[in-house]
Amino acid sequence: MKNKKIELRQMVFLSMFAAVTIILATIPQVGMISIGPITLTTLHIPVLLGVVILKPKFSLALGVIFGLASMTIAFTRAVSPFDLAFRNPLVSVLPRALFGVGVWGVFHGFNKLNKTMLGKMIIFLIVISLVSVATFNTLYPFLRFWEINNAMLVTSVTVMLIALILLITIYLSSKKNEGVYAVASTFVVGTLIHTILVLFAMLIFARGPLIETFGEEFMGVAFMVFVANGVLEALAAIIIAVPIYIAIQYINNDEEEKKKV
Repeated sequence: MKNKKIELRQMVFLSMFAAVTIILATIPQVGMISIGPITLTTLHIPVLLGVVILKPKFSLALGVIFGLASMTIAFTRAVSPFDLAFRNPLVSVLPRALFGVGVWGVFHGFNKLNKTMLGKMIIFLIVISLVSVATFNTLYPFLRFWEINNAMLVTSVTVMLIALILLITIYLSSKKNEGVYAVASTFVVGTLIHTILVLFAMLIFARGPLIETFGEEFMGVAFMVFVANGVLEALAAIIIAVPIYIAIQYINNDEEEKKKV
């Protein structure tokens, strides 16, 4: 009986995360936010939450739903040539399906690492290293025409600010809520994995049409745009998804306490 209740609860949460993904995709400038050549997504947030709350078998399903929603947007209201590439399911659906599975792997690994003596430090170094590299590679093309000292100064300051924001956010979260450290870190790394998977899918399956549009500079443009997306979407995941996760866990724990009474 208890197992049936747990399974039912899991299905309800799956339906809820799927519905939120579809709703976000339906509303213009909410699920996909277009800012010039950059299109940021918030559709990854329900997937991230679902992966860390639900059983592993639902991770793939959430990723596929994300991909189908993204493909629908590409057919109905594409803005840039990059958006048109997502009409190909190998660009829109396949990497998102792998994203769901990949995030579960990261979460499982971070959970184990978090229980070791130096686990938190190792996780933090992984997160900050990835964010710093991504930020540097995003800013450098814009700054290469400046004097090298100015470029390095601005880049270094930006990287340190992002590192500080992540450090404070993750620290405050983990101090009051056991396990949130691994969850918050998973959200950041998982988002960057999503960016890498989509970028590689685009380079493999949509290279021809994009080279026709952007010329031989396509590789540089795509890399800069998608890495910028990854950094901003990772910050969005921390700001939006972590508080939601904490709230859901608080409700779950409160219900468990009531059952004991």
